[in-house]
Amino acid sequence: MKEKTLSFEGVILCLYSIILIAIFILPYLKYNTTYKLDFFLTIPLLIYICFRYPLILKENVSILISIIFIGILSILVNYWMGIVRAINTSIIIYLCIFSYFICEVFNFRDNITEIRIIVLTIVVLLMIICFNTYKELELNPGVARLLAYGTIENEEINLYRFSNVGGFGFSYALGMINPYFIIIALNNKGLIKVISILFWLITYLFCIKLQYTTLIFLITFFSICITVQKIKELSIRLIIIFISFLILIILPSVLVYLSEHIQYITLAQHFQDIGYALQGEELNSSRQQIYSNLIIMFLNNPLFGCDLSDYNNMCIINESHSTFLGYLAGYGIIITGLFIYIYYKIFNCVLKLKFINNDIKWIYIMFIVCGVLNPITAFEINVVILLLIPMMEFCLNYIKIK
Repeated sequence: MKEKTLSFEGVILCLYSIILIAIFILPYLKYNTTYKLDFFLTIPLLIYICFRYPLILKENVSILISIIFIGILSILVNYWMGIVRAINTSIIIYLCIFSYFICEVFNFRDNITEIRIIVLTIVVLLMIICFNTYKELELNPGVARLLAYGTIENEEINLYRFSNVGGFGFSYALGMINPYFIIIALNNKGLIKVISILFWLITYLFCIKLQYTTLIFLITFFSICITVQKIKELSIRLIIIFISFLILIILPSVLVYLSEHIQYITLAQHFQDIGYALQGEELNSSRQQIYSNLIIMFLNNPLFGCDLSDYNNMCIINESHSTFLGYLAGYGIIITGLFIYIYYKIFNCVLKLKFINNDIKWIYIMFIVCGVLNPITAFEINVVILLLIPMMEFCLNYIKIK
């Protein structure tokens, strides 16, 4: 990366990218624009890539072809859905991964000044949502979970979104950043190390406040994995593993204890249910039932998925907590395979970029695990893992080299 002054082209590109990022991240803009409008807003960058950086298109043409194939197969497999809904399936995937193309453009431009502007923009937008969400959490501790519902008919939900209060997508985007601070801390010294540990703690406590139980388990587990993998001293590794093992043994009792003493009602209930289940009691979980239904639906027609003209099947797919199981049940193994290939290709390309620390593979593994347990087709999550984290890597490594 080089320190360059901003050209007119660079200014226009930064402003254009900022507008797209704001639409992807800010709840007010995200829920007041249609997928069709978002798609058309991305077209200028694709045209720019074609003429200015055709190598990006050449390297990633298989990704775009896979997205088109998903749309075509969606029409052929579930023709009753209509062309619009089938195309929307492709558009959602395309918009999710579009952050990667923004990252590629700025990587090719090799201007650290432009990259800093984009990183600062994303951080500021996330901080705005953090601030607004924190204020509302003080009044309604369950607001972040309330906003997980995708409905736009609910006036209360719309008011929160109008105020840029974060819901599911924001919560998991913040969760994806959390273990990354551990990576920064373990790969740096001095002030950067201290600040990273501080931000890890702040984001961890904030994630607890958001009350997404799966997210808390994910960031805890992957923070430990990253720490154990990065520490070279065998004795310290063994101590961490031993402590983690002890925690696992007493986990049921710990969860039940926490459920009786934490102030967050939803989180307390989840901890209590999991704690009792680990102690051998039966777990009556709606999510468990949904997963079972999705697996049965997939096994009934593994190639093309279930009959989505059946209202009950459609409801199960829409309410599924798993992107991968939902795709397998609804579209079959072919479309799901293409979906997995798209992310595999992108992750591979990002990890091969110059200045990228290979340790961020842990964030991508966490993303994949999250996709089994929860939806991952949220724009905010993808902006963080495909744009913010790689660009932060560029900035951090530029500081080291300088």
